[in-house]
Amino acid sequence: MAKRVRLWAEGDDAPLARLDLGVRTYNLLAQSNIAFVGQLLALRKAELFGIRYFTTRDYEEVRIGLIECGFMKPERQLGPFREDEGHGAK
Repeated sequence: MAKRVRLWAEGDDAPLARLDLGVRTYNLLAQSNIAFVGQLLALRKAELFGIRYFTTRDYEEVRIGLIECGFMKPERQLGPFREDEGHGAK
């Protein structure tokens, strides 16, 4: 049975806790007043990497969490994870 993937709109109000992120990554986002998946996906890559101490490791952790929880498909990534976004890693 294929895993059902939710659409982004359904995840707008989902709390970040659903992504099962590590404490460090979760706290970085929470300290930047990002509490919901929809807020996270509304950011641009440069804004995400503009969060103090946010690294490529955190970026990958969030990306994988979104995919594993069904908020994003690996072949159709959203928000700051889209391929056409510039890379602003520190």
